[in-house]
Amino acid sequence: MDAFDAFQKRHPALAQALIEHLGDGRKAARWMCLHQRAFDGKNAYDILIEGHDDLVWDEIARSFGVDIPVATSRRIRHSSFKGRKESGP
Repeated sequence: MDAFDAFQKRHPALAQALIEHLGDGRKAARWMCLHQRAFDGKNAYDILIEGHDDLVWDEIARSFGVDIPVATSRRIRHSSFKGRKESGP
């Protein structure tokens, strides 16, 4: 199973939104792998792994100029993500 297949199973609404706005699964999978400036150079998979689903929703909305409702109870804005210090050992 490739990464996009796993992503579609775990985040079906998010995957469908990407496919609808990009035209097909291949383009959506490529977008997920691109390192995004909005994610401080990380890709969308990295952001999802960190638990910031709503950042990915926000970037889709910004990138494609659409209003996509976020299905999470908390909102983490781009401004709070940028410049965030990683806590380490």
